[in-house]
Amino acid sequence: MSNSLTSRWRLVREALSEYFWDETRLLMFLVGLAVLAFGALYFFGVFTRAEPYAYYFFGRAQETLKGPGDPDDSYTQALGLKPAWGEAYYRRGLWRCKRGGPDAGLRDLEMAAEFLSAPSKAMRAHAEVSETLGRHDQAAWDLRQAVERNPKDGFNYLALAQWMMKQERFEEALDGFQSALRWDPELVDARIGVEEAKRAIEQEKLRRQMNGDN
Repeated sequence: MSNSLTSRWRLVREALSEYFWDETRLLMFLVGLAVLAFGALYFFGVFTRAEPYAYYFFGRAQETLKGPGDPDDSYTQALGLKPAWGEAYYRRGLWRCKRGGPDAGLRDLEMAAEFLSAPSKAMRAHAEVSETLGRHDQAAWDLRQAVERNPKDGFNYLALAQWMMKQERFEEALDGFQSALRWDPELVDARIGVEEAKRAIEQEKLRRQMNGDN
């Protein structure tokens, strides 16, 4: 096997020598080619355009690996180079809420909802934070806006229905869970929600009957 590889390498060298005469000239040719490629990439701004993505993905790695450094700094660097990047606002907002308290990343989540082409995930996150802060009307508005702006996303209906369940608005919650399943039949939480909402509605009817309410 070793002799076979040696003979093949000898044939390759002989073939290359017809064009480059020796290995030194071949090496010089490859180095020159690499320099030209690097120069072309630099001239067309490839490295400059890639720089914000490098900061963004480094921030994601910092979150996953828990260091080194602060992901907030990396996302901020990315946004400094690409100010209208919704995904970077979204990630920084989640990180700030996680590390600095519920309201620390609200502004970033609002910016993410403005710049993302599909802003519903930012709206859902904003609603969750608003609910944590006791801003129930804001949370409801966020979730309804998420449904309105992306009515084919089952997760939007699911989030709104779960919020309705917490408010004991069981009929509306049931409609939301069923809508979620219409757009995404694989949503297990929506299936569970349908059953929970139905039980809650029956219990509410029973309570009213026992109390003599209409």
